[in-house]
Amino acid sequence: MWVSNLSHTWTARTCTFGALLAALVGLLAAGTTVFAGERINNLQVRVRSFATGADLTAQAQVEVKPKERLVATMQQAATEREVELRVSAPGFRPLETRFMVKADEQLPVQVWLDPTDGSLEALAQSLLRRLPPESGVIYGYLYNKTSGQPLGGARVALESLGLATTSDERGYFELTYPVLAPEGEDVPWRDTVVISAPGFVTQKIEGVLLPAAAQRFIEDLEPGSGVSVRDETPAALRMEEQEQHQTAPEPPAQLPLPAAVDQGPGWNAQALGFSARAQLVGMTPPSTIRVGTNCTGTSCSSVSVMSLESYVAAGLDEEWISSWNGHALRAGAIAYRSYGAWYVYHPLASNYDICSTTYCQVFSADVVTSTQQAANATAGFMLQRGGSLFRAEFSAENNAWDDPYDGLSCVNSDLSCGNGKAGSPANSWPCLSDSVCSNKGCFGHGRGMCQWGTSRWGSQGKLWNWITDHYYNANGAGSGMRTAYITSPITMPSFSPSPSAVSRGGTFTINLNVNNSAGLSHSQIMIGTTTAPTGSYNLIVSLWYDVDGDNAITSADLPLLTATQTGAITVTNPTTNIISDGDFEGGLYGSSNYGSSGTTGPWSWTSTGNNNPISQDASRA
Repeated sequence: MWVSNLSHTWTARTCTFGALLAALVGLLAAGTTVFAGERINNLQVRVRSFATGADLTAQAQVEVKPKERLVATMQQAATEREVELRVSAPGFRPLETRFMVKADEQLPVQVWLDPTDGSLEALAQSLLRRLPPESGVIYGYLYNKTSGQPLGGARVALESLGLATTSDERGYFELTYPVLAPEGEDVPWRDTVVISAPGFVTQKIEGVLLPAAAQRFIEDLEPGSGVSVRDETPAALRMEEQEQHQTAPEPPAQLPLPAAVDQGPGWNAQALGFSARAQLVGMTPPSTIRVGTNCTGTSCSSVSVMSLESYVAAGLDEEWISSWNGHALRAGAIAYRSYGAWYVYHPLASNYDICSTTYCQVFSADVVTSTQQAANATAGFMLQRGGSLFRAEFSAENNAWDDPYDGLSCVNSDLSCGNGKAGSPANSWPCLSDSVCSNKGCFGHGRGMCQWGTSRWGSQGKLWNWITDHYYNANGAGSGMRTAYITSPITMPSFSPSPSAVSRGGTFTINLNVNNSAGLSHSQIMIGTTTAPTGSYNLIVSLWYDVDGDNAITSADLPLLTATQTGAITVTNPTTNIISDGDFEGGLYGSSNYGSSGTTGPWSWTSTGNNNPISQDASRA
């Protein structure tokens, strides 16, 4: 996905939208595409809330960019132009995207804007608090697909359980269900959601898992009769589609790739009592992604545009099983995000980056609280290999042994690693000891992360960073394709102490200029600083991600960056001399919230890079 320079000025022809186009409420007004002095109705853009699906009265601007992309012939130049589109609405985060507009081709586009108030998460948490024990809830919003108006009076039922409810005048519904015994290893009960209303095509959604969670659906019902069926079975359970999984082409880059940012030297780990760990490479994720919808294979006829983080939050449950351990889902979120982000820069087509089918990675707009929490917790974290954004593959069961009796589809072309190991050496994925998957039949292509393995390792207490490193770099000992490492969206361009001279027992303030490019706030960032005896000393500041959530920096946590200022602090009036290595040791630890829109807590920074003070006691040596 193209990410524009935030200082860019929109100077080309513009149109203000909000009227009707044809019979579609919420479509941007006719004449949205402007080039060669003509007004052409071929960009059909519907702007919606990602939280509720409601149509938004939005303003958009289109800029013609005739020189940005070379065309093959003069005839093509007369019928194609690349346009930039910026969409905004009060109370929502703006979104920027691009399209190759063709005069003879209609392109239906849905733009999903994220609310700034966190209303989606707040409603889900409110529902969860009201649930009785051992239960879950499906809820959501129904709309008339033609008019865009809320659809009240529709019946929403769970077919097997025999439970039903009716949508209200807002199109809103909620239906509580009991959590039944799992169908198998870590697989919750499945049912079919049936949505029906007089005068509309009945919508059947098969394979819906029923975990102890809140699941939100946004459904557009089409006027007419008959039944439409959609399968929501997670890809990790789809037996018939493993041959297709992630077989999408790998196009060359069409946009400048995100730069890898050096995050500084290694931390003085001995001061904290554990072994040294490498710092993460800083990398800015793309802000938006164009998802091809209504696809046959990788060929798609419509497009949904949304923020990258909303894409991960909504899509993760289509690949991973939403009832799995939270750290398994977080590891999965990093793989899902990295794979999707790679296609932003290597788009499958001129008007969409990635498909929504198993040929890429499966996506639909429903959201489950567990997978959304996993996506939010890892927002902006991706994978890089050799300094470049990594196309992070994964499949259901990567054990290199085909059980002839399980009926599962093994498409790994090289099982030479053998039982108890993952890998596909013929495809440059070296063998990896993976004991939790021993005696599990191969189910998938065998490359990258094992989805079922993430669940088993998570159940054994492994954290998401360990699980991710295990599959993508053999915990630092990998080779071949297994040499990808986690990136960080957190960077620290500068920091400074104030004052620079302090008496022992006094305090000084460290002003940090910290940037968060994740698009969402992070509330589990830890600060490590050092204290010193007398003399002139280097000041070392490190940021860590509190992976285990214990509000302390430990060996389980993820080091994001380290920066050093030589001779930054002078300590006077000594009372003792504890260290002599010229660096500060010890630490000041605590949770911090690096927010993209507002901050909380006593130590706060925003993604705009504002400096906010942290006090450090110079007596803590």
